[in-house]
Amino acid sequence: METVLFIFIIIIIGVAFIYSRKTKLGSAEKQKEVKKVEKEFEAKEDNMTYGQVQQQKKNLLESVEIHLADKPEQVEQLKQIINDWAELKIKSFTNRRSWVRNPDKD
Repeated sequence: METVLFIFIIIIIGVAFIYSRKTKLGSAEKQKEVKKVEKEFEAKEDNMTYGQVQQQKKNLLESVEIHLADKPEQVEQLKQIINDWAELKIKSFTNRRSWVRNPDKD
């Protein structure tokens, strides 16, 4: 009787261990999939360096001034939008790379 009880307890412990392991593996696989999706998203992003952003900003501002010379209010609004866009792109680039320069900051 004691042997049967001992075997039964060993079986229960084994089943609990296997179930726990499968749960952990499932969680790890989900995290791995999330990281994979994040990397794919970042790879598709339009990442630009500071110099590229400044060049694009310059080109856009020149284009707006040339094509909308007769509409000064719209030119000013578009200039503000372009400047805001450039600031956000630079900030995005800086934040994405900040962990390399300042690993203790995170």
